[in-house]
Amino acid sequence: MSASFGGVAVSGLDRGTVSSTEVSLGTISIYSHCTAPTWFSVSPNPFESKVKLSWGGASGGTNNSIKNYYIQYATSDDNSNWRGWSGLTTTEATKADISPQISRGRYIKYRIRTQGTAGSSYYSGFRESNSVRRILYTSCVAPTSFSCSPNPFESNISLSWSGASGGANNSITGYTIEYIPSVRLVP
Repeated sequence: MSASFGGVAVSGLDRGTVSSTEVSLGTISIYSHCTAPTWFSVSPNPFESKVKLSWGGASGGTNNSIKNYYIQYATSDDNSNWRGWSGLTTTEATKADISPQISRGRYIKYRIRTQGTAGSSYYSGFRESNSVRRILYTSCVAPTSFSCSPNPFESNISLSWSGASGGANNSITGYTIEYIPSVRLVP
């Protein structure tokens, strides 16, 4: 007579007589997955330099307490076509301040998973954040007309200009005036 328990074969034959055999399988540990955060947010939107990631509601599994959180990111030029996910950081906290290295006007989004003490077989799935856009700035436009009077001058001159305009999220706060003196030789 034989039986199999979890891959352990048990047999009990004694000189042709059937007898019973006792096998101890030891302690059986049951594990279950951690759960992903129930909410995940990124702010502000749009952002200039840093974004704050915050999340909550994750829980550990059976014999699998939360060890940390793993964060990935993806970027996009148009908030529709996304590049692949890249690893960013692992943290024990439920918030992080990140300085995304993306060009102005581009988008970024994040996803997070809960990592437990029982190992990668029992990590949670991913929870994705909303996307955020880096503030788009464009250059100011130089004046379209510029004049200097009187010409010729003796001591003081008057400068005037017009047609300058600010760019996207970039208003005019002042003007810089530069000059180059030249020497005129009189014959």
